[in-house]
Amino acid sequence: MANQYFSCELEVWVDGATIYARMHYWRSGTYHYQDTSFPNPTMTIAGQTFEDSGFGNWVRGGIDVGDVRTTTYSKTVSSNGTYGVSFTAGSGLRSDFQGTWSGSATVSSIVVAPNTPSISGSNTDSYKNKITWGTSSFGNPASGTVYLYGGTSNNPTTQIASKTSTGNSTFTHSGLRPNTTYYYRARAKNSSNAWSGYSSVITVKTKPAALVPYPNDPEQSNTAKYVKKIEVPLNGLARNATKLYRSVGGVAQRIY
Repeated sequence: MANQYFSCELEVWVDGATIYARMHYWRSGTYHYQDTSFPNPTMTIAGQTFEDSGFGNWVRGGIDVGDVRTTTYSKTVSSNGTYGVSFTAGSGLRSDFQGTWSGSATVSSIVVAPNTPSISGSNTDSYKNKITWGTSSFGNPASGTVYLYGGTSNNPTTQIASKTSTGNSTFTHSGLRPNTTYYYRARAKNSSNAWSGYSSVITVKTKPAALVPYPNDPEQSNTAKYVKKIEVPLNGLARNATKLYRSVGGVAQRIY
């Protein structure tokens, strides 16, 4: 922008989370200029206003054709987005001194941690638990991995599953012990190695093992499914004895 007295140029750039704005202005008329009442111009970046406190003195001291003044301002922001930048000179003076130069700057490199995952679970049977888990966002950058941890100790650190998508999904934790409490929690990390917090710890207890009759046992009666009382000889005398079974991997095993 230019008038008969000044020409101005606004330069804006971004470095990480910091917005820089540089103002170049120079004498564009054809003769020496001096104004004892010229106010200081202002630069506004992302809502914060800076005053060029030396500009008025520069003009009041007298400037010649080709004289240049450059000022640079910066503002560090805390979130990604597009921010306005403007420079205003000559406010309060006659119109040919006044001018506003506007621009914008987009910040996109601020790393944002993923959202803390959600988690829930239920027991499927005596040997499996079903866990539903996931994060709604990886933050910035928008790619990453969600990790699921599980075990028989509180605050488990053993990874049992992972995925690279957002949203909830289901994992079946198998090969477990019957009637046993397992602990689970989840955590997410994005591709810039920013971690979310851990999810809450949930507990899921597998179901008790079902008793299964020993197969093809001729001594098993129709009425006693799991325990069989029989008569056995002992030194020529009849004695009561109990025949017991336990469930091992879903199969009955005779133990007495």
